[in-house]
Amino acid sequence: MDLDSVAHQIERWGLSAPALLFLEAHRPLAWLGGQALLLLQPVLMPFCREESIPGLVALLSDEANLNRLMRRLEAGPGPEGKGIEAGG
Repeated sequence: MDLDSVAHQIERWGLSAPALLFLEAHRPLAWLGGQALLLLQPVLMPFCREESIPGLVALLSDEANLNRLMRRLEAGPGPEGKGIEAGG
């Protein structure tokens, strides 16, 4: 699961502001959250696609990815609904 698809899903659900607050408040615990996802992977399988969990773990485990996601959510959807680029 790539950064743009996560941001798009959050925006589609209308949760950009709560997601930003949550990410900012829990930034020090992000790595631990990623490890918890790995631990809970067997329990989460019925509720999500198997390939999405490693992507979320990678997103949470890397502070640069978190910063990019937060910038992407702060920018909001662009004219084509894409916001800023994931690498920017």
